Amino acid sequence: MMIEWFPGHMRDALSRLKKDISRIDVILEILDARLPLASANPLLDTLCRDKFRLTVLNKDDLADPEKTRRWLTFYEDGKHRSEERRVGKECRSRW
Repeated sequence: MMIEWFPGHMRDALSRLKKDISRIDVILEILDARLPLASANPLLDTLCRDKFRLTVLNKDDLADPEKTRRWLTFYEDGKHRSEERRVGKECRSRW
């Protein structure tokens, strides 16, 4: 029995993204402020490298404030990705 680590719904979403990426102007990436790298999809770096990207660190009120500040600095230093903006957002408040 073969265990597949890449579930069918993820494969379908990736296929659809590849098909539709030319029609997309902006990527909105919402990450958990407590574990931003773990909640990110590394395939977006390749598929969306030429697109403007807005990264939101959600649930920053549940994360350690110092670590969240360091994550924002990590994303803002310009070395991680180009042409993107990021913001921290509390999960209990509304836009």
